[in-house]
Amino acid sequence: MSPDTAVSPEAPDVVLDTCCLVNLAAIDGALDSLAAFGLTWYVPTAVEAEGIFIRNATDTKGVHQIDLTLHIAAGVVRICAPANDIEQALYVDLAMSLDDGEAMALAVAKNRGWKLATDDRKARKTAASIGVAIVTTPELLKRWASRTPHSKAETADVLRRIESLARFTPSDNSPAAKWWREVRSVNNQARD
Repeated sequence: MSPDTAVSPEAPDVVLDTCCLVNLAAIDGALDSLAAFGLTWYVPTAVEAEGIFIRNATDTKGVHQIDLTLHIAAGVVRICAPANDIEQALYVDLAMSLDDGEAMALAVAKNRGWKLATDDRKARKTAASIGVAIVTTPELLKRWASRTPHSKAETADVLRRIESLARFTPSDNSPAAKWWREVRSVNNQARD
């Protein structure tokens, strides 16, 4: 598997790094849509400690913090941390070249057989080198769009929110970048 090749998001357990968590928060500004993905979401304590901030929909210069408390209480998001010496050692090792959130997410995913949700190129390459399956924001959004009753225009609006509020656009080599561009272009043609 090449470093930028991700597998389809079929496994139920996905550990999120900060960038994907922020991107998913941009769907509705609060992570309320996470249950619609049909996945079990894990957020490492290192990601939780960073604080998850997203731009405001009405004033993109302002930001607000996403509170995970309600999503944790509802069982939609679960907090995870290295649970043994193997995970802890791998986390420390990975933290030498990755941010703490990505390193912890990757260490936990590796040891538990979970997928890692990340858009970070270095984290994706590292995941591929140690045999961890990844899923990217575009792949997750493609899954979300196929599982929920949204029109292409509504889906395009969500993609636009992510681009605006999370400042994310998929790279050309991202597995679902073509889908992302097609959804956006259909909506743009409808507006013309």
